[in-house]
Amino acid sequence: MLALDVGAGDLQQSADAVVRLHAEWLWASGKPDAIGYRSATKLDMPFSRWAKGQRLLASGPNVFWVVKSKPRDPTYNDFRQYIDAVMLWSNNVSLATRASRVADPAQLAAGDFFLQTRGKGHAILVLDVAQKPTGERVALLGQALQSPAQSMHVMRLGREMAWFSLRPPNTVLTPHGDDFSWAELQRLEPKKDE
Repeated sequence: MLALDVGAGDLQQSADAVVRLHAEWLWASGKPDAIGYRSATKLDMPFSRWAKGQRLLASGPNVFWVVKSKPRDPTYNDFRQYIDAVMLWSNNVSLATRASRVADPAQLAAGDFFLQTRGKGHAILVLDVAQKPTGERVALLGQALQSPAQSMHVMRLGREMAWFSLRPPNTVLTPHGDDFSWAELQRLEPKKDE
């Protein structure tokens, strides 16, 4: 498991964990203005608006921004509240609208993810990529499970095997029976302040 709390709201599931780790990376890199995601209703949810004192409010199935406080330098606690709000209002489909497809499997890098939007949807995160002396590429993959939300953990093929063989165009098979096609490989690029 990754040492990352799941919070109390049963929110950090599958694609949410991808968003959380991406946002944590940007926060730790000193790039809070690059943090931004999209709601299931297609509302842009940049962290810069949260830092300006705006908050997300629901009206029926829709969500919108309202001013709640004065702008201030955001703390990590503010950031966590923002991430919880993002996870509440986003889903696999909204993550797909925010992500870019990685068309060339040779460009696979840590931080990329496979995202399924059909059915219940699911996401697996590429934690690391390596190459064997034979030239074959392998990857460490992570996932967070749902119902209830569970911490992201490194996926294993068996007791001793955590590295997944990558042989495009063959699908990536996971221990839970989900297979991911290379057309589902995505990447989140930092967003500019909106």
